[in-house]
Amino acid sequence: MKTQLKAPFQHDVSHLEDMLKKHSAADQPKGKKPKNINQTLWQLWKTMRKERLKLVIVFLLVAMSALLALAGPFIVGMSIDRFIATGEVNGFVWMLGLLLIVYLFHSLTVWLQQFVMIGISQRTVYRLRSQLFDHLLQLPIRFFDRSEQGDLMSRVNNDIENVSNTLNSSVIQVFTSVITLIGIVIVMLYLSPILTLVAMLVVPMMFFGIRWITKRTRVLFKEQQSHLGELNGYSEEAISAHSITKMFSQEDQMIERFQEKNATLRETGFWAQVYSG
Repeated sequence: MKTQLKAPFQHDVSHLEDMLKKHSAADQPKGKKPKNINQTLWQLWKTMRKERLKLVIVFLLVAMSALLALAGPFIVGMSIDRFIATGEVNGFVWMLGLLLIVYLFHSLTVWLQQFVMIGISQRTVYRLRSQLFDHLLQLPIRFFDRSEQGDLMSRVNNDIENVSNTLNSSVIQVFTSVITLIGIVIVMLYLSPILTLVAMLVVPMMFFGIRWITKRTRVLFKEQQSHLGELNGYSEEAISAHSITKMFSQEDQMIERFQEKNATLRETGFWAQVYSG
């Protein structure tokens, strides 16, 4: 079954929001699913309580790397104005040495923060998997009767892996971006307050543009994970019940249903990545 992809940025996401609200109300146990992102982040923060000292070290390294990244272009500007323009060779050589030291330390801090953060994320994900697996073993049989095994496997593996990827990259990127932005504004104000004001005029447009995009990506990525769980669940059940499928000659029907689910996941994943990109 083929599905026609819609023209860029004409994907109607209103029905996805309604669908996700229905999924949240019908499929999730009451009182178990966080109602907002703040609760989810708080639970994740409590899970990472043993890593808080290392997180502080990561944040310090992020701050150092961001400041060193800002220092490089600033030193280049000083070198051009004070030494290249005036033809002073000795001072220029000293500036080159200082620039080399700055970039070496910047590379070192970036490597260290990645090294420490990856260790934090892997240990956190290890605890999450263990807690989730222990919780699954404590659930009543009726829970597994109404849940697809593949969907549960997707939550244990794919969803937890998404948490790992977020901790590995997004946390560092967010703090680096914030510190870099603050540093850039300070340097710009120091160099030229008027040009800084002109540059800041685009910030409101960026805010509304990003808000327009994230409203769609959030829904599309949620739907993508939902369809991924459905596809994994269907695949697992189809493989485990392969003998029954052969016995009743249901291969064509199983293939058709798989193609429908696969096409739906493809379209949702396509538009989630388009809006995100």
